[in-house]
Parts: sequence; C-alpha cells; structure tokens
Amino acid sequence: LASYCERLGVSFGQISAGLASDSRIGPAYLKPGPGWGGSCFPKDTLALLMASSENGLRLPILEATLKSNLEMLNRTVARIRKLAGGSLSKKTIGIWGLAFKAGTDDVRESPAMFVVESLLKEGCLVRAFDPSAVAPIAFGFEQVQSAEDAAIGADVLAVLTEWPEFSSIDPSKIAGLMRSSVVFDTRRILPGRIWVKQVQELFVLGEGAVT
Repeated sequence: LASYCERLGVSFGQISAGLASDSRIGPAYLKPGPGWGGSCFPKDTLALLMASSENGLRLPILEATLKSNLEMLNRTVARIRKLAGGSLSKKTIGIWGLAFKAGTDDVRESPAMFVVESLLKEGCLVRAFDPSAVAPIAFGFEQVQSAEDAAIGADVLAVLTEWPEFSSIDPSKIAGLMRSSVVFDTRRILPGRIWVKQVQELFVLGEGAVT
C-alpha cells in the first residue's frame, strides 16, 4: 500500500488512518517498512509453505506474501540506487539501523542486512550504525560508533530500523556531514517538517518526496 500511495502521489498516513478506524483491523500492524524479517517469521512462513507442499496443498496467499516481501526489499534497494543518481558504484551510503526491529540486537534475517548486502554487491561503500546490533564482520562494511559517523561523506542516508532515538537527531548536523544530503526514511520516524528544511531531499516511504 505504501508503494501504491507513492505511485498515486497520496499519503499513506491518511490511508492507514482510515484503515485503522475499522475495529476489525486497528492500527497495530499498519506500519510500512523496507520489508519484514527476523529470526522467526521468515523461517516459520517458509516451513509452513514447505509442509503444505509436501502434503499436496498450495497456499497461494502465503506464496504471494513471501514474493511481495522480497519485491519490497528489492524496491528499497532500487530506491536508494535512484536517489544516488542511478548507480551505486563508488557511492557512499549511510545506514541507520541493522537490527530487524527496534529494541533488539538481532540481525538474523533482518531487512536492513538484506539491503546492505545488496548495496555492497553493487560496488558502494556502506557506513552503518545501530544502537545495539553488531553485524558479523564477514559482511564487509564499516560499522561505526554513532549515527553521525554513518552520515559522514554519504551520498544517501537510509533509515532501515525504527529506533526512536533517530527521530531526535539534529538534521542540520547530519546534512553538514553528508556529501549529498539525500535522506530515505523507510520507517517513517523522522519528523519530516523539520528534516525537509535542512536536507537537499527527503524521501519518506509511502509519501514520496517531502516538500
């Protein structure tokens, strides 16, 4: 829905508010992001799909859900590539968040790690910060000690995990550290009205470019 809102030029915030007003749905899970992940959900959905196949039953909705999630992850990478000017080769990408969700240090099946791996394959330098999570050194990117360090020299800064402390960071300081102050908020946690005044471009998932 967030991607569809971007295509139509409408606000996901307004759409989600309408959906949440239905008591059968509620607001709890109407939070778009770069894709879902974690140590349980991907494993469990795949296990259910395999078990059903072994017993001669197709679960087309579950199949479509897994395919849709992969497409969302790839769409996130594609958006970063576009914001970087169409090519990631020799670009520097700052990343805020590596854990699969805020409040944990778990990077297993993390959407952020999928994005980082994909970016590295396209020949860019990744500088990433997470308040708690530490990725295996084998991934081959630079994990820095602060959110500010992740922004140094960045062509694009992407928020991939919804750590609440990211929303209180001074955007003017971040803009001054970046090579090109282009920010992609995949978690919709940055105060857009403040950030858009300080950075060259702010792109919010489900909203498009903020003006």
